[in-house]
Amino acid sequence: EVKCPNTDTLIGYIRKDEMPKEYLPQIMGYFLVNEDLKELDFVCYDPRIQTEQYRLWIKNVKRKDLPLKETMESLLKFWEKYQSELKRLNLEF
Repeated sequence: EVKCPNTDTLIGYIRKDEMPKEYLPQIMGYFLVNEDLKELDFVCYDPRIQTEQYRLWIKNVKRKDLPLKETMESLLKFWEKYQSELKRLNLEF
């Protein structure tokens, strides 16, 4: 997954040195649809940064470190409620 945030945002990511939480659902989606995926690189790039070592930031995300089981259970519960509501409203698809 590649992002090109503004300079302030990228510097903030580098300082914290952790996967930005706002992208966690998006990153987890890769793992949920591809059960063979073991890890993914989250990459941020800003060509405006003069210092080469800070222009590119890569954070490796491993499947084993994500709450995938809990997320899938939560998604399935949501889907069941959604389907139930569609049936109640006679809007089955």
